[in-house]
Amino acid sequence: NDELVDMDVVPFSPPDAQKDQSTYLLLVTASGYGKRVLMDEFRVQRRGGKGLICTKFKKSKKSEFNDALASMRACSDGNEVMLITDKGTLVRVKADQISLQKR
Repeated sequence: NDELVDMDVVPFSPPDAQKDQSTYLLLVTASGYGKRVLMDEFRVQRRGGKGLICTKFKKSKKSEFNDALASMRACSDGNEVMLITDKGTLVRVKADQISLQKR
């Protein structure tokens, strides 16, 4: 019962290409947890690919339901991210300040 939560267009660069900036995948969960993962940690898949696990969700302390992915975006060094809570609080943070972790 998987469903599509979010998607983003990612610029393709061959593995041997010289990179000026690193590209990251920014993940935010419904409980407010977030992390950045280097895009190089994901392999390109073709039709029929099984996918990759990018994050493990924690059991929510606020409800009986498990956490879920709220948003996923591609970002680069120097980008800024704006997040809004369910109570209307707006948070603006540089993507570089969000912790860089492994898949």
